[in-house]
Amino acid sequence: MTEKYKKRNQRHAKRSSKRRLVFKEYQRQKNKSELGLNKTEREKRVFKDTYKGCTKVHVPKVLSFIENSDEVVEFIDKLNRQYDLKNKAS
Repeated sequence: MTEKYKKRNQRHAKRSSKRRLVFKEYQRQKNKSELGLNKTEREKRVFKDTYKGCTKVHVPKVLSFIENSDEVVEFIDKLNRQYDLKNKAS
């Protein structure tokens, strides 16, 4: 193995180890906070504020100017409107 490969591999191992430890700590805290809650209460916590404050903008099924130009232009206009109003769009 070359030195370049060894350095890259060591850096990757170090970063992935750090990510794994951070995720383990996150899981521990999450599990501690969910102790004593039944299944429905746990599910409510997961999806509570996923897209809070966002406006839904539906995307056309075919996103192509050639095949579906009218709907694509309308979609872009809706996004521009939300941008001008400084609203989040999802």
